[in-house]
Amino acid sequence: MRKAATATVPGPIDHNEPHGFDIIDQATQSIIAYEADGTVRTWNPASTLLYGWPASTAVGHRLDPLALRDWIDWDEIGDQDEWSGTTSRRRMDGLFMDVPIRLIRRSGADGKTIGFVEFGPVPALDDRSLVDPDATRDAPTEVQPGAVARERGVFKRLLEHMPVPLWQVDARSPGHAFEALRDQGVTDIEAYLAEHPKFVEFACNTVVVTDVNRAAITLLGGTEAQFLNPVRYIFEATPNAAARVTAAHYNGKCNHAEEIRINTFDGRTLDVLFLITFPQPPEDMKTTFITMIDITDQIRAETELRQLQADFAHAARISTLGEMVATIAHEVKQPLTAIVANGGASMRWLSRGGALDRVADRIERIIESAEHANEIILRIQRMAANREPAWTNLDMNDVVREALRFMQRESREKRIRIGTHLDPDLPTINGDRVQLHQLLINLLVNSFQAIDAGAGDERWVDIHSGCSPGWVELAVTDSGPGIAAEHIDKVFKGFFTTKETGMGIGLAICQSIVGKHGGSIAIENLDGGGAAVRVKLPLSRVTPQTRWPSQV
Repeated sequence: MRKAATATVPGPIDHNEPHGFDIIDQATQSIIAYEADGTVRTWNPASTLLYGWPASTAVGHRLDPLALRDWIDWDEIGDQDEWSGTTSRRRMDGLFMDVPIRLIRRSGADGKTIGFVEFGPVPALDDRSLVDPDATRDAPTEVQPGAVARERGVFKRLLEHMPVPLWQVDARSPGHAFEALRDQGVTDIEAYLAEHPKFVEFACNTVVVTDVNRAAITLLGGTEAQFLNPVRYIFEATPNAAARVTAAHYNGKCNHAEEIRINTFDGRTLDVLFLITFPQPPEDMKTTFITMIDITDQIRAETELRQLQADFAHAARISTLGEMVATIAHEVKQPLTAIVANGGASMRWLSRGGALDRVADRIERIIESAEHANEIILRIQRMAANREPAWTNLDMNDVVREALRFMQRESREKRIRIGTHLDPDLPTINGDRVQLHQLLINLLVNSFQAIDAGAGDERWVDIHSGCSPGWVELAVTDSGPGIAAEHIDKVFKGFFTTKETGMGIGLAICQSIVGKHGGSIAIENLDGGGAAVRVKLPLSRVTPQTRWPSQV
């Protein structure tokens, strides 16, 4: 049993989706999706083959009555985000079997559990009960070869008519090469493959497609003969994916999933969700399955949505700058006034033949003031620019300090004290500085407005930074009146506001920015008044590969 970091799993499943985006239903290993209370939400065909229970019996029900015991020991799992172990399950034929499973908790943006996904084994092709569970009741001890052949034929027909594209692959060749690498003591396969790219080429040239179904041919076009070749054509558009798949195989993963691009045989390029399931001893080692789900329309929609959100956030930044024009003018005026004063003093000293060291001192002040003015202008330019996100490693404490400099005069005019409690050992994160700067500005503006709307004498905002394994955490708390109970679930919705002059986009943009960084944001009322917004940001950037991690 082990505790692991929160894993990313597929989002809400739509059984009415005509393109079959539900990879859980189509996977070759047993995969079961549960609601938070243990009710089965999805039961894929491999689960039927493994346990015998049809989906119509399992979906919409808890399985404890069928199992005559706890189907899952929820007490043992507790609050773990990921649990692996072996559990005893009752099949439809009444027999019990020990099943190795991996259970992943799915959480919403507020951190609450919304369900679980269970990964089980790939059903053995020569297990008679997988095709006809009733046959095991009176089955002879020895399995007749003809029966096994018939069952293999049934399984092949099942794959042929599945609506999801499937490739059957013989991946034994790199498996033999893996044994030689292990004998050599290779443990960091990713580093080895980076230094020896020829090994990945070897794998792509020796792993051969042995069969495909109709849906695969429909997806990529072409003829069946074009498919039955080494798998290198699968990775032509995303060559780095081949190394990741090879590493997953070497590391003993049961499967690997990620988003890749693939060139079709008729000249198109598709975005697909790629899933490969690796056989594990004592399974048939010559049979590996590849599944692909066409997500081209989904990726296009996500790209358009991201652009819309970027335009939305840009408009909000311009709006914020407009509201703070007086503050900006005052910030720029100070260094410019100093430049004029020091320049005039220098000219007077020179006209009177004054000491050059006094003039040099004034010129140094002019340079400092000019640099200060330039820094202010750069901050405004970054806020106003409409550009693609620039992902860099950055210190969130620096982002907090930059936001405070931007809001310094605003806080003085409103008589709001800002306190900081920043962790000096905060690790860096991978993110976009402008977006995260806007996140802090929006949270501070929201707190300032809340304090102005309250009637309390205390006027303060506190900013805390800290970290937990894999995460950087921020909290912005204020002495405002807090949030009405009927509004607290609506504050992150676009255009929801309780202010007469508000647009209701500040916190919605905050949620969008945090979501782009793979984090979470939540708001709560404080005991005694005020509110706290808590943000969690991952240390590493969320990518299509980390959205669909390999399953162990």
